[in-house]
Amino acid sequence: MLPPGNFFPTLIVFHLFALHMPITLSGLIDAPFGKFASHGSRLNINGNLGWAAMEIVSPVTFMVALYTHDHPPLNLSARLLQVSTPFRKREGYS
Repeated sequence: MLPPGNFFPTLIVFHLFALHMPITLSGLIDAPFGKFASHGSRLNINGNLGWAAMEIVSPVTFMVALYTHDHPPLNLSARLLQVSTPFRKREGYS
C-alpha cells in the first residue's frame, strides 16, 4: 500500500490516463483487432475456435487444481452431502 504522501501524485497520474480517450474515440488511432484487423494475417483464427480455446482454460484449470493438490479431509456436513449425492458410485456396491 502506498504511504499517504503519495496519494495526490498517484491521483494525478490516474487522471492523466483519461487524456487518451478523445484520441481513441475520435478515430485517429484504430485498434488492431475486430473490423480493423488485417485479413491476410496468419494470426487470424476462426471466431468459434478462438472462443472455445478461451473458455476451455477454466475447466482445465479447475480439474488440474482438483486432482493434483492435496485437500484437507471433508468436515461432517460435506461428508453428509457427499453420501447423499444421487448417482454416485459408493464402495461396496456394484
